[in-house]
Amino acid sequence: MQIKNNYEVDIYNGDIGIVTEVDDEGNVSVLYSGEVDEIEYEKDEVLDNVILAYACTVHKKQGDQANMAIVVMTSSHFAMLNRNLLYTAITRAENELVLIGDAKAFAMAARNAKESNRMTGLRGI
Repeated sequence: MQIKNNYEVDIYNGDIGIVTEVDDEGNVSVLYSGEVDEIEYEKDEVLDNVILAYACTVHKKQGDQANMAIVVMTSSHFAMLNRNLLYTAITRAENELVLIGDAKAFAMAARNAKESNRMTGLRGI
């Protein structure tokens, strides 16, 4: 998964690709969805641009779809449980959705329509 926008090659934060090659020097080639050409990263660029994406957060997938989504919610996540997060999580799945966790946590999220205040530090500007 790309973690930084790269306007030169039209690859953006959150784009998913497949690592097609890692050469002897540690350079990595990635083929992104919908792209024809692989993007090549030199060894010293890889960690600044790409992470493995076997799993990712709801926030990272916001505005995007996934073939399958596994949503895990427990009561220990109580501070994050709200209806918007639950809705976003379950609507990412195109074909298959698996819900794992406490029924109490899912119910808590579904009932909580409040959005938490974001602390941006911009109030005084």
